[in-house]
Amino acid sequence: MDNKEIKRIIIEEVKPYLDTKNGTPWQTPSNKELLKQLNNKYNNWFQGIGELLYLIRNNDNIEHMIIYCPMCGKKNPYFKNHYQTHCCQKCAANDPEVRKTIEDACYKHFGYRHNWSSPDPKLNGRATMKEKTGYEHYTQFPGWKEQCQERARNRTPEQKLEIKHKAEKSYYKSCGCRHNWASKDPKLNGRKTRKERYGKEFTMQVGEFVLKALNTKLTDIDENGLNCIQRSHLKSMETNKKNHGGKHNWASDDPKLNGRTTTKLLYGKESFPQTQQFKDLFKDKEWVDKINQKIYETKKKMVL
Repeated sequence: MDNKEIKRIIIEEVKPYLDTKNGTPWQTPSNKELLKQLNNKYNNWFQGIGELLYLIRNNDNIEHMIIYCPMCGKKNPYFKNHYQTHCCQKCAANDPEVRKTIEDACYKHFGYRHNWSSPDPKLNGRATMKEKTGYEHYTQFPGWKEQCQERARNRTPEQKLEIKHKAEKSYYKSCGCRHNWASKDPKLNGRKTRKERYGKEFTMQVGEFVLKALNTKLTDIDENGLNCIQRSHLKSMETNKKNHGGKHNWASDDPKLNGRTTTKLLYGKESFPQTQQFKDLFKDKEWVDKINQKIYETKKKMVL
């Protein structure tokens, strides 16, 4: 129902039949019977006689009332002569206008949009957490990381897909895109924070993180003695063999899968080495030496 339909119900089905003359309205048997009939007809929409009386008194303003939640569209609870602006606390917390009001208030009092952004441990809650548990953050609890990893490993494919869709929905509602890093706002995609901390917009542009990632991939050995890079290559070949009939997608007979269609659209040839652009580049000895050195470095990493 919309507000106009509610107004019609009040005028035609409630106001002419609601007995308010004899006794208190909610104790009158005829009123109780009317409420029962309405709730059966409209799937328990009305909470009580008090709500009906409120709608009768404000009949002219029904079309402008916030009867339905602006976030999810459910009916808002009626409480003490007014409707709440949201159906639940979750919808209220997700409302951009409510969040902006809270952030403005935090900024006014603390100088930050969120209290946990403050360096003061009393404001960001770390002092209270440390006083109660001995740790400043729950991620510091012993075994927390292992517990999260175990829980993630035990998830079914359906649960993983459900979490993925839920995350994408939340990001789309908050940022206007499926992932926060796809946002053009540097605050949302994290580029501004990384630039301030590391001097680069992406962590993999920092040598420290590149070496750390490579070391992790090389030292993560499974029961078969394969590291992360070797496992990734095997999995890629198995997937390509299953999907394309070969170790690599370019081994497929389908020109769309092996990239020949795309290359022909871009360069006019089925393979980049057939183009004049490649032939001109190949004449450049410096460029050739650079490519050969890059190939050598890549192979060296794989051997290590």
